[in-house]
Amino acid sequence: MITVPTVLIIGAGASVPYHFSSGIDLRNHIKQMHPRREYFQRNFAIEPSILKNLALAIEDSAPASIDLFLERKKSEPFRETGKKLIAFQLLNEELSSSDYMYSNPVKDHWYQYFWQKIYDPIPEKLLQNKLTIINFNYDRSLEYYLLKAIKSSYEFRNDDEAHLFFKSIKIIHPYGSLGSIYYKDKDYLPYGNDNQVLSSTTLQKAIKSIKIIFEGQDGSLEFRACHTELLHAQRIYIMGFGYHPTNINRLLLNNEIVDKKQCAFGTIGFTQHEIDTYIQPHLPYTTPKALKSENSDAMGFMRNYFAFS
Repeated sequence: MITVPTVLIIGAGASVPYHFSSGIDLRNHIKQMHPRREYFQRNFAIEPSILKNLALAIEDSAPASIDLFLERKKSEPFRETGKKLIAFQLLNEELSSSDYMYSNPVKDHWYQYFWQKIYDPIPEKLLQNKLTIINFNYDRSLEYYLLKAIKSSYEFRNDDEAHLFFKSIKIIHPYGSLGSIYYKDKDYLPYGNDNQVLSSTTLQKAIKSIKIIFEGQDGSLEFRACHTELLHAQRIYIMGFGYHPTNINRLLLNNEIVDKKQCAFGTIGFTQHEIDTYIQPHLPYTTPKALKSENSDAMGFMRNYFAFS
């Protein structure tokens, strides 16, 4: 159980162990969709010419992620098509992700490790966890895993009671998600699409719940909620994060909000030069010691630095 106010910030790298796309992978998947343009026109009303031009523009501009590409190309057809393709890819990845959580679990199964550490045999104690997760991913794999673990670990009268305990773990998606996994929520979208064929209606519902980076607002309800949690946190951890300056600034990680707090910021995939040149200058109140450059996986980072107390 976590008794000290703690915030965990996760980016795309934290979902990669479960075979979700990284930022670059997602860009490449979308770039390669244009040969299926007739399928996308027939099933999702995506104009073939727009899909082809989108793929060519991504090829020529070589952006680090699809979000950054859409930030530069803000025309309505590209933006809407880009969001549809993001949702299409991630919804399909959600469909297969349970294999990597359960039947064929991955080696870097940090969801399982994390649950084992916050679990308590007395369900009421779960409500006492002082934990907030700021999740920059659109997928709902972490929520799905934790909710399923909670339902399976305790005896509840119904799903509503199980969800009450699940909600004790605050999870904030600053840029939204593919939808809620709670059946009573207005934006409910079943995880894995309940093994049904992905429809245009499902895709349209999913894109209403997500924002790409330039659509986000510094003062949005989601980011204000992040500020409140970070302000009161005594410990801040970051995993699988790209450290885009806009996101650093929107979280206020570039000011005193992190000063004198216990911090461990993972930098897997970055060289020491990149850390010193591109990350550290945007985090003036974070000591270099807090930026962990060890080349460990997500679970290794958590085992080495995360305090479950």
